[in-house]
Amino acid sequence: MREAQRVRGEKPRYDGYWRPEQGKVLPARLPTSSRWCASRIPTTAWRHGRYGQGKIVFENSELDDLIIARADGTPTYNFCVVVDDLDMGITQVIRGDDHVNNTPRQINILKALGATLPQYAHVPMILGSDGERLSKRHGAVSVMQYAEDGSCRKH
Repeated sequence: MREAQRVRGEKPRYDGYWRPEQGKVLPARLPTSSRWCASRIPTTAWRHGRYGQGKIVFENSELDDLIIARADGTPTYNFCVVVDDLDMGITQVIRGDDHVNNTPRQINILKALGATLPQYAHVPMILGSDGERLSKRHGAVSVMQYAEDGSCRKH
């Protein structure tokens, strides 16, 4: 399905083939994943950051049905992070800007669960000298190393 979409120049996305309203019945022995049906509300919006950095609006039509549990039963990141944030009573979420597109999905799940939404802020990615983003697997150093190198100001 995704390859056919790519060939047609479309954005690869799940087409809703197995949504309940399609009336199809899953074969009994077919391993299945669990999906969260994308919101039918036209948009998802949130105030970005603590200091009035503006509002981000996502068209929900751009979101496909999100896999929340793989066929082997393991939950996926976007579902786990919502459950964790809700369970821990998180009020402020600060993530890299590579997670902006995950936020409307997470907001829609939180809303469906009746949760109070946290404030969201997304910060630019920190890149290494090779231009790749730093991560715990690539080029990570201690925060203290930045202070020792003079890369940050002490307040």
